[in-house]
Amino acid sequence: MRPSAILSVLCVALCGLNVFAGEGAKDMIKCEIALPKGEVYMHGATDPVADLVVSLTLKNTTPADKRDMEQVSVRRAKALSPEQIAELTGKEIAKNDLSSKVEAVVKASDSTEQIQVEPINKDSYGFAYTIPELGPHDLVEFVITQMPAEGAAPAEGQTPKVMPRDMPVEYSAPTDLQPNAYLAPGATSPEFVLPVGRFYKVAEAGQYTLKAILRGIRDSTTPSGCVESNEVQFRVLPFKVVERKLTDLKAWWADFERGTPEFEYMLYQLPLDAPWQEVYFVRRREVRGIVNWEWRRLCTVAEGGQVQVQMAGPKKVAVLSPQATGDAGLYTLDFGPYETVVTAKTIQLAGNKMPTLSVSGGEAKAE
Repeated sequence: MRPSAILSVLCVALCGLNVFAGEGAKDMIKCEIALPKGEVYMHGATDPVADLVVSLTLKNTTPADKRDMEQVSVRRAKALSPEQIAELTGKEIAKNDLSSKVEAVVKASDSTEQIQVEPINKDSYGFAYTIPELGPHDLVEFVITQMPAEGAAPAEGQTPKVMPRDMPVEYSAPTDLQPNAYLAPGATSPEFVLPVGRFYKVAEAGQYTLKAILRGIRDSTTPSGCVESNEVQFRVLPFKVVERKLTDLKAWWADFERGTPEFEYMLYQLPLDAPWQEVYFVRRREVRGIVNWEWRRLCTVAEGGQVQVQMAGPKKVAVLSPQATGDAGLYTLDFGPYETVVTAKTIQLAGNKMPTLSVSGGEAKAE
């Protein structure tokens, strides 16, 4: 056979193998994410969102390998005896009787035996992947989309607002090679915990959806053509604990917020030259195209105290703070279109035990 003919046959064989592997192994990896720290978060002092971490796992959906030996029936044939050979060859046999004679001889020499064999896992595929990483070198992408405010319908034709990746200089690092990991058929990967709240610029308070995309793993069933996770929801409250005094925060506000703030309002817990701290709120005012920011003091925070914050409406915030005077203050802030309406109530603490903030029907309570 000529060399060109040999190469042609070899190419056809290899193409056939590739088609078989692709048909059996595609769309076999599924991704699941969860929020191990709950669904409500606050802005961080340095990170866009504090404590927003995502646990991510990968699952190989092909059947697990069968390891146990299987029992199969095998036909065994014995050699014909001289007598059987003589019977078939020593005399003439009518043509019509030949097949029945041969069948009878073969059946007498045929037997069945049970044997143990290793199983064939023709539908099981292992998968090598790069461990998902989020940081200087992203190996997974998160799509964080802001949802419409409660009670507000999405504007017709409006494009959903997707949160951008935060890219400060301090996140830069040299590239390093990482070994691949192996995911056996039917197996689930270890849980990978990724600090999403640190690396995505979620600047505004509100409700968000989040999903992961692994562009290095193909999946023809998704819009992106890559493996996509399930979608989860979380809320970010308009509250930040900042280790800067008010004058410093105002002077370096754009630097602290990683750009000009785009939110409508925000609450800050700030330190003082005293054991206690204070809470301020700021809201955006735009008059004739000129943006101004209005700062107002809300309350004090006792030394070591923790402020509780909840949303009581689309633009209504409830705050429960242990105050420097030894009692607690329950506040609601309604950021209306023209004015910020603040209501306050003093709560006496029984045995210095701090109550829990709850919201029902738009009304805040300390229970």
